[in-house]
Amino acid sequence: MDINKHFLIEDRRRADREYRCFKDLMCDVVLLIDSNRMDAAKERMIDMNQSLNELACMSTKKYEEDKFLRNHNELVKRMHEEGIQFEVLRSVYGDGLR
Repeated sequence: MDINKHFLIEDRRRADREYRCFKDLMCDVVLLIDSNRMDAAKERMIDMNQSLNELACMSTKKYEEDKFLRNHNELVKRMHEEGIQFEVLRSVYGDGLR
């Protein structure tokens, strides 16, 4: 998995930990099943699911941020093409505009 591609900078360290944890748990599950310890394997599967949910949540944040930036850049491009100056809008609406 490309951590840099799928997660925000501030989430990358945590995402890497969750990913490694998920992989370790997956190996544990296989070993536990092979040794017929099904209850312990089920517990590890619950932990795997929690790690997967964390990864999905962090990945969604990156997707939403990327989508926002694409829309923002497209809007600025269209404004420029239409002759609307972004600085004029910023002077009217303040620094709330990115």
